Amino acid sequence: EETTYDGYAKATFEGHLAGKDLTTGFGVRIANLKSTSSGFQTADGLNYTPVSIDNSTTEILPSLNMSLHVADDQVLRFGAAVALSRPPLDALVTGFSLNPTGTPPTGGGGNPLLEPYKANQFDLSYEWYFHDESMFAAAVYYKDLKTLIGAGQETQTINGVQYIITSEENGPGGAIQGVELTYQTRFHFLPGFLSDFGMYANYAYADSDIHEFAPASDPYEIVGLAKHTSQLDLFYNKGGFEVRGAWKHHSPFTVAPGWVATVLKQLGEEDLFDASVSYSWNDRYSIRLQGHNLSDERGLLNSDNMSQNLSNDGGYQVYGRSYLLDFGIKF
Repeated sequence: EETTYDGYAKATFEGHLAGKDLTTGFGVRIANLKSTSSGFQTADGLNYTPVSIDNSTTEILPSLNMSLHVADDQVLRFGAAVALSRPPLDALVTGFSLNPTGTPPTGGGGNPLLEPYKANQFDLSYEWYFHDESMFAAAVYYKDLKTLIGAGQETQTINGVQYIITSEENGPGGAIQGVELTYQTRFHFLPGFLSDFGMYANYAYADSDIHEFAPASDPYEIVGLAKHTSQLDLFYNKGGFEVRGAWKHHSPFTVAPGWVATVLKQLGEEDLFDASVSYSWNDRYSIRLQGHNLSDERGLLNSDNMSQNLSNDGGYQVYGRSYLLDFGIKF
């Protein structure tokens, strides 16, 4: 069971800085989280007694947001905040299961006393809306992650038997920093029907010194953080008709592909190409044909934090191309 209580206050100010309009918002949120994890425990596998573990955390989370309108079509934004993310519910369960016949004997379970993810974060961005449906944006950010949740292992003696117990636990965090560039425009500067074409481009770079807890000898980098991510879309639309092609790329990054949190893998870099054609007769009726993974990209998963070690359990995955035709009615 989980119960949360939140309260917040916010103040906004409008003024000028160097003759430019400045909007400032300052707020604070107080978040209280209470959880109770209930189950049963047994020492002999025959007699069970109820067990219940309570946990409670209270966090004070201030935030600051500032927007400086450096021109009619340009905005400079700054943000600073203390943020948190609650532990996943399945990680808070009490109790664990044992495998005494393993070599060595093993077990696993949850951790009702987990603390949430918590970070101090800063963002700075510049946005330029230079034409209708057109924008250029550049952003940098820095996050100081105070607490990480990951799967760890420790040795416990239960009924005279030494088990390697796997469970979720808190560990040290670290820094995450990066930059993101976005450019979007319709080709309004071209003559005739060419002005109905357009593009969207995005590139993101992320870097971190945070590592997971496994494998103990050479832990993976934090799950889900790709160092390079990019996207390029080209489109044409007019009078309800639209054609769009999208290319996406990401560099290798760590994933947790299954239910066992200590089984981490590295997903290799991928290049995906999708396309779609659609037509809307009016505000009510539309038809769309989509093609996914037209580049027929393969998924490569590596084990043991070694890029050359292709996993023997689904390390080479062929997704193939897929197509979707749908009709839409709004009412």
